[in-house]
Amino acid sequence: MTSKVVASGLEVLEEKIMDKTGELTIDCLLDCIQALVTDCNHPALKRLKNIDLFLQRYEKLSTFIINNRLKPADFDVIKTIGRGAFGKVDLVRHKNSKQVYAMKLLSKSEMIKRSESAFYWEERFIMAHAATDWIVKLHFAFQDERYLYMVMDYMPGGDLVNLMSNFDVPEKWAKFYCAEIVLAVDSIHKMGFVHRDVKPDNMLLDRNGHVRLADFGTCMRMDPKNLVWCETAVGTPDYISPEVLESQSSGTNQRKPYTNLCDWWSVGVVLYEMIVGDTPFYADSLIGTYGKIMDHKNSLQFDPEATISKDAKDLIRSFLTDQTERLGKNGVDEIKEHPFFKNESWTFDNIHTSVPPVIPDLKSDDDTSNFDDIEDNDGNMEDNCFPIPKAFAGDQLPFVGFTYSSREQYFSDRTKKFMENNSVDTEVEKERELKLLQDEISGLKSICDGKDKSLNLLQEQKLSLTQQYNDLTNDMNSKIDSLKKELEASNERFESLQRQLNQEKSLKLQAVNRLAEIMCRTKIDQLELETEQNFASLYKNQLEEMKEEMEERQKELNQYKHNLELTMSRLHSEIASRKMIEEKLVEFEKVRDSKDHEINDLKSVCDGKDKTISMLRQQEQSLSRQLNDMSIDMNNRMESVKNELDGNNERFELLQRQLNQEKLLKLQAVNKLAEIMYRKDPKKSSKENSYELRKREKECRKLQQNLTTERERFDQTVARLQKNLSETQAALHEEGQAKLRLEMEVEELKKKVQQHAAGSTEPGAVQNTPAVDLNTSHGGDANKPVDKPKNRRQRWLRLQ
Repeated sequence: MTSKVVASGLEVLEEKIMDKTGELTIDCLLDCIQALVTDCNHPALKRLKNIDLFLQRYEKLSTFIINNRLKPADFDVIKTIGRGAFGKVDLVRHKNSKQVYAMKLLSKSEMIKRSESAFYWEERFIMAHAATDWIVKLHFAFQDERYLYMVMDYMPGGDLVNLMSNFDVPEKWAKFYCAEIVLAVDSIHKMGFVHRDVKPDNMLLDRNGHVRLADFGTCMRMDPKNLVWCETAVGTPDYISPEVLESQSSGTNQRKPYTNLCDWWSVGVVLYEMIVGDTPFYADSLIGTYGKIMDHKNSLQFDPEATISKDAKDLIRSFLTDQTERLGKNGVDEIKEHPFFKNESWTFDNIHTSVPPVIPDLKSDDDTSNFDDIEDNDGNMEDNCFPIPKAFAGDQLPFVGFTYSSREQYFSDRTKKFMENNSVDTEVEKERELKLLQDEISGLKSICDGKDKSLNLLQEQKLSLTQQYNDLTNDMNSKIDSLKKELEASNERFESLQRQLNQEKSLKLQAVNRLAEIMCRTKIDQLELETEQNFASLYKNQLEEMKEEMEERQKELNQYKHNLELTMSRLHSEIASRKMIEEKLVEFEKVRDSKDHEINDLKSVCDGKDKTISMLRQQEQSLSRQLNDMSIDMNNRMESVKNELDGNNERFELLQRQLNQEKLLKLQAVNKLAEIMYRKDPKKSSKENSYELRKREKECRKLQQNLTTERERFDQTVARLQKNLSETQAALHEEGQAKLRLEMEVEELKKKVQQHAAGSTEPGAVQNTPAVDLNTSHGGDANKPVDKPKNRRQRWLRLQ
């Protein structure tokens, strides 16, 4: 029983370990060893005996794990293509597979400092487990002492910001890209998350030109009521929704939750920006932008010179409204059904297989022409490390379990063997079919043999049952005879006891008569009377003993009767069982007869089949001869027909490829012509410069926002340090005052000692003066209270 319980428990653990979406994975267990060794491997902690023993046991194992797991040295860095507040993004190439990836580096120390706004666990979960083509896929996630690494798909097409800076996006293009953005945002919502930072910078284009949603560092999981509670400022000012601004109010009582509808607000801002060329709530200051967002009913305006359809305006207004009336509150289907998305080229179901408006022109797999050049400023990255702790801090523990791989890294040999054992060869299947046919023939023979054996067994069972029945009847008859003899003996005993009782009764009557005669006698005969009374008592005792013996005999007789009834009931049950056995034997004989008939039928069927098989073989030989003759003619004809069909198929495939190629070239030519038409002229750089200027201003406002938050944190730390400084200064001042008082007391004591040494001439005065000085310290005032020491240093001085 215990072994079964242990086995079931191990199976449950194995299922947990093999589940990639769970928390108990092999990578998590290996991360635990690395994290504990890294956190304990400091000089101050090695002094502790338990930690030192732990390091002696697992430090080499941790090094072995690090050397054999994925690490940054396994990649060649090609170029830095992005930089953020928590780290950077590098274009890398894997040394073994030569595959190009985008590798994101996140500083662990910055993650801990800004834990309220860093959602790296959500980012890893979404990219690792999103089963959709609209989200950038995570291939690997690993870590070292200072950084988290996420290796994901490289999107060489750049982002929508780059697209809008190179082209004047027409409404037809905006419709296509907005539809793909809707599907990408909906895939995040179906996973139970809110993105909270939907903007063109986070909309990447793959090598085919389709949109991929990225940068999930602001994502937050919704509660069971599909609400999000967050106090920290998250998002980009131009794309943030009014309900998110209300939730970021400083007053805790005014804090309100919001739903995933805030992402649809951002989608409306992105659509407006693609068509118009600027964000709808742009202002010169951050406060002005927030004011326009909160007053969106009056501030949302469309440029009369801009060419924008009524459906586009209606969709933007439906997105940029209060969350109670916003499009998407009843699901994504009402967004897909909006008239703005109606067209003849694609639908929401096949948009991913359709040709996008712009296909990136790539020269190689590591082409970075669609990304801006970023300065290599890795000096700040090198400073991102944890301070050396004096006690156990557990800096690496929050990142345990972050390591991930989309491929099967462990138990690969075992799974291969399992697949090899489960794979079935076609030749083996054919052999099995032949064996099955042979088994059917031998099965019929075995059935006949089994029937004969079963009949023999039934006959043997019948003989054994009849013998058992005869034995039981003989035993029962012998038992009945013995019980009858015992009953007769008991009856004889009862009659003898009855006769003795009658004799005793007659004796009793005689004794009574004699007693009456004695009573008539005189007093002289009193002695004889007493003797007769003694005899009478003796007879009474004997009579009672005889009665008791009679009662015991009666009980034995009743017991014998009860046993006789039991034996009779057993005899009846045995007779009934014998009847049942006889009925079963009759049934068995009937079954035997039926089986005999079946066997005879099968034998006749087998004989008939043998005859038919022999006849079919003869026919087969004759037919095979005819078929050989006909097959020779048919092969000659088929070869000629095949040659003609092959030539026709090759011509058809060639024409089909030419047709598909012509269609693709035509569509690419149309798209290329549209690109040329909508590509911005570098000579007419006023609009582009204004767009770039607005882009730089957005970045400056974002940096200004980050600067204000950092300045607030800096002011808080300065205030805290000033408070500590004032407290230390006050303590130093108090210690100085206490030191001056003690010096004055010491001088007074010295003066008193000198006066006492100079003025004392009698021995008694020398003995009494110190007692008076000790009781009258502080200038000799006995009633003056003594100052209480305020710190450890003052207490030490008072003891001196």
